[in-house]
Amino acid sequence: MELEHIYDNIYYFPHYANIGVIKCGPGKVLLIDSGLDKGIASKLLKSLTQNNLTPVAIINTHSHADHCGGNSYLKERTGLKIYAPELESCIIENTILEPIYFYSGASPIKDLKSKFLMAPPSKVDNVITRGEKSLKIEGIELKIYWLDGHSPGHIGVGYNGILFCADSVFNKSVIDKHKIPFFTDIKGQIKTLEQLEKLNYNYFLPSHGTLVSDIKPLTSLNMRVIKRIEQIILNTLISRKTTGKIISKTVSEMGFEIRGPQTYYLMHTVIKAFLGYLYSENRIEIEFDHNYLYWVKK
Repeated sequence: MELEHIYDNIYYFPHYANIGVIKCGPGKVLLIDSGLDKGIASKLLKSLTQNNLTPVAIINTHSHADHCGGNSYLKERTGLKIYAPELESCIIENTILEPIYFYSGASPIKDLKSKFLMAPPSKVDNVITRGEKSLKIEGIELKIYWLDGHSPGHIGVGYNGILFCADSVFNKSVIDKHKIPFFTDIKGQIKTLEQLEKLNYNYFLPSHGTLVSDIKPLTSLNMRVIKRIEQIILNTLISRKTTGKIISKTVSEMGFEIRGPQTYYLMHTVIKAFLGYLYSENRIEIEFDHNYLYWVKK
């Protein structure tokens, strides 16, 4: 992993999930997220050491494993402090909670306990409370943006003309590959996309994708995908359907194929997010028949 310079004291490590790096003093850096696992974290630390840099803090944008999986290793090796949003911090400290909520609150099957869904737990030293708009670490003033949609307490971090926007927006290559982006709160995601379009930054760095100077093409792309999925579901619900039927139809219409339990439960969560959104907007309703729950368009 090679340290990429953006400008001034701002860098990042390009990877499957980009890691932000901000110099905050002689030989010191802040990290935005920590990568998937020990392997990535060790490469990150090696590269920083080669540049005579030591991480003194991590700001986790949210609790998904590809963003906090390196926390434990880096904390053990350097003693750095971990900052994370409330609610997300609970999951970072108790990572079994993620597979539990994917499995509807029940004890999760082993397939959901992989490193991709369950990072090693790590102690959060400083919880960022809901509504906080700024954070000061090692003399560095950071702006905090609450970017709901992808996860329950997702944040973005702004500094000196750069917004590390994490998984609040996805680029075309990610959408082309996965077809259905992972959202848990559709109303929140729509508000986040609208918020991102209004922000004035020189550059935006999504976690999955490249540095961009104009966020609007990405927000527009994500909004179109949301509207397409929404329309597929509404078309499907001309006649009542079970959740399973809706998942199968929507995933197929979007050109994706479920091939295992992990993917199934990810898609299950996304489609339920859409159903919850449409239900809250009074566009669909629930019926019960012979102990089956059905959704139907109003």
